[in-house]
Amino acid sequence: MAFRLSVAHLKGGVGKSTTTVFLAEMLAVNYDLRVLVVDLDPQANSSFMLLSRAGVEDAERQGKLLPKFLIDLYESPRPQLNIADYIITGASDLEELQTRSAKGRVDVLASLPMLWFVDNALEKRACSENVDAGEMLKSALGQHLAQVEPFYDLIIFDCPPGFTALTRAGLLSVEAVLSPTIADSVSGRSLNDFVQIGLQRLTNGQAPAHYVAISKYVRNSTDRREVDWLRRSYDVLDPPIRFSVAMTRAMERLRPDSYRSVRE
Repeated sequence: MAFRLSVAHLKGGVGKSTTTVFLAEMLAVNYDLRVLVVDLDPQANSSFMLLSRAGVEDAERQGKLLPKFLIDLYESPRPQLNIADYIITGASDLEELQTRSAKGRVDVLASLPMLWFVDNALEKRACSENVDAGEMLKSALGQHLAQVEPFYDLIIFDCPPGFTALTRAGLLSVEAVLSPTIADSVSGRSLNDFVQIGLQRLTNGQAPAHYVAISKYVRNSTDRREVDWLRRSYDVLDPPIRFSVAMTRAMERLRPDSYRSVRE
């Protein structure tokens, strides 16, 4: 059975998608893991990083998207719906994962901004049925992901900021949660509310294992104080991930036929 991990935080811009893609690719390259990224974030940053804009648009033409799967599931039900038909295989552009000898791989259930409207429709549907939209979506995703789970070692849910049905579904589906955060006061307070209010209430105090990764770190006195506070308050993974323009650019895929190497 695949291990399930959500990458989540109340605040946007803290590095959730970058962390998702970096983690997926490095585990595939260095540990031969078969990884599925489920892009629950309508901002679709993970999808664009892995596939490029043209690649996401090609996936849209093929109907291989998470929002299309949810529409087919709830609005135009199809017999024998198979979530594998919506997954893009071999999504990473790392040269190390393109060789015949490569055992690891990164696949993606991609997203688009239209997922915001699908999320809104799900909230309305759940309200009419007097159920929680997050629970409803978690059950549906869990049932269908079980079809493909034997083919993966790890499933990573890239959750949107806030606490929408999409985020709640991702948090309810996993064994562990990873929260990338910037070492500043706003991100720290958002993280505190995410853990103490969001996670605790959602899971009735039975929250999954929770870890923090400090992202976009800049060595200065303010950041050091925030880092010290984070380490006292949470299970922080070290070392902090330094801010790097080069790394940010390296995560951007320009075209479906462009490739890069971990050595770059």
